[in-house]
Amino acid sequence: MTGPKPYQLRILKDHDNAVRLELWQEAYNNANEEEQAPLKVGTLRGTQFLACQPGLVEALKSEGHPSSVLTRPQSNPVGLTEDTGIYLGLLFRLARPLRRVERIHNVVQGLVRMTPDERRYFYARVQYPGKGRYMERALRLWLGEE
Repeated sequence: MTGPKPYQLRILKDHDNAVRLELWQEAYNNANEEEQAPLKVGTLRGTQFLACQPGLVEALKSEGHPSSVLTRPQSNPVGLTEDTGIYLGLLFRLARPLRRVERIHNVVQGLVRMTPDERRYFYARVQYPGKGRYMERALRLWLGEE
């Protein structure tokens, strides 16, 4: 039996026929009568996508998806569990502004070394309205060091 899949990874075609990834999070509170739309967590493309690919492949393999799922656009989104969604959410937000491939690799390795509880804590801090960008920057400096 598999658990709930509150995250969706959408694999799309970018403007230059390259692959672009979008991570979406479903609403946690379903008690409301109105239907809540999923929220976009982040986008990954270009150099950042290529540099993060080993971490992405490992995360998708842990979910039971083949590594070939990242090679071409998919019509249906890939469902992800909470732990994998949080890992990818942090990865997308931390790697997006980085340009140097070495720093992106260091961030990926640092996130892999973290426990799921540590990732949840930092993800909650990054998502905090107004102050999350400071935690993003601190994590980039901490994990992306050379």
